[in-house]
Amino acid sequence: MTRSTAGILLALSLIGTAQAAGTQRVPFPQGGTIRLENSTGYLTVEGWDEPAVEIIAVQTLPEVRVAVERRSENELAISTSFPARRKLLIFPREINVDYTVRIPRNSRLVVRHNNGCVLVSGVTGNIDIRSHTGDVIVTLPDPGPYSIDARSRLGNVTSDFAGEVHSRFLIGTYLGNTGEVPSHRIYLRIGRGSIAVKKDPPLRP
Repeated sequence: MTRSTAGILLALSLIGTAQAAGTQRVPFPQGGTIRLENSTGYLTVEGWDEPAVEIIAVQTLPEVRVAVERRSENELAISTSFPARRKLLIFPREINVDYTVRIPRNSRLVVRHNNGCVLVSGVTGNIDIRSHTGDVIVTLPDPGPYSIDARSRLGNVTSDFAGEVHSRFLIGTYLGNTGEVPSHRIYLRIGRGSIAVKKDPPLRP
């Protein structure tokens, strides 16, 4: 191997492992709707008491863009765009984004995730998560009440809350719990992977 060839391979290796991080913070009221669209990778959403949304995204490709759009006074969309497929074929690299998103605790959360893990905790508003592949873990403050509707086409569904779990054709699992009225609605769907709904125990005095 020539010295010039070795230098080119080293440069390509560094490109593939480099990470770019960005942080955005947007004022946002309690009780609004937060939408996460076209996310891929590891997504963590945490409820907090600040009147703001904070987004921290770390990605392996600098061409990946995480944009924040204020659609109305009470609706915020966080969307991810990726480089063109043609460019990825020239420089094949794994696309991986690590998101940490903090939102007002009683927000309504809507997630449309491609592949990877989705982890949600501390959110007391309605939750709607749909993912293609990976795992979904939602930790809910106890007590509720909650109306939980969770389904995996190819995987398991488990819950710390009361509900009936059904299996279909030996693959896929569905969990239903109508809860009390009124109750917070938890709607979870995944194509391939598992869903877990956990109780967040109250803090000790």
